[in-house]
Amino acid sequence: MLAARPLASTLAAAALALSISACGLTGGFGNEGPEHGTLDSISGPYINFPHDLTYQVQISRFLNPSDLEDQAYIKGLPPGTPPLAPGEQWFALFIRVANETKQPHMSASSFRMIDTTGVVYRGTLLNPAANDFAYVPQTLGPKAVIPASSSTAAQGDIQGAEILFRTGRQFFFNRPVALEISTPQLPPFTKSVDLDI
Repeated sequence: MLAARPLASTLAAAALALSISACGLTGGFGNEGPEHGTLDSISGPYINFPHDLTYQVQISRFLNPSDLEDQAYIKGLPPGTPPLAPGEQWFALFIRVANETKQPHMSASSFRMIDTTGVVYRGTLLNPAANDFAYVPQTLGPKAVIPASSSTAAQGDIQGAEILFRTGRQFFFNRPVALEISTPQLPPFTKSVDLDI
C-alpha cells in the first residue's frame, strides 16, 4: 500500500476521478540497490494500478530545439518523423515506474495527453540507442524501477525516463491537460493524471 501524499486533502476530489493535480513536479523514488526502488513519500504525484505498477511524473516541459541540453532529449525519433510544423512544439514527459508487488509486470507502452477540447496527443517512444533518457517498455521484476538506478537517466537531476509528444499551437492554452496511461494487458485498464503545464 502506498503512503498518502501530504496534499491528500487538497486532491481528494480529483482522486475520486482517478486524477491527481500535478504541481511542482520534482522528486523521485528512493533507491534500494542497483536496480531497485520504492516510492518516496515527498516525491511528485503518481498513478497506482493495484496489483501492478506505479507510474510517477517527475517533470514535464516544452523543449527548445535550439538549446544544447534539450537537443539531447529530441534524439532517437522514429525514422521518417517529419520536422515540426509552424506552431508545433516538442513536449517531454519524464516518469519513473516502480514494481512494488511480488510478481513481474510489463510496463505500459501507451501514453496519451488529452486537452480540454478533446484533442489527443500520443507519446512517441524514442530509440534508447540514440537517447540515454528514452523510456523503454519492459518487464519489471519485484522492486525494480524504470529508469534503472545505474542508467544515465536515473543519475541525472530529473531521474526519469522520457516520453516525447508533438503538440499543437493550442496545446498550452487548452489546459489542464490529462495524461492517460493504459496497462498493456487485455483488456487495458486506464488511469489519468492532470499536468499543470
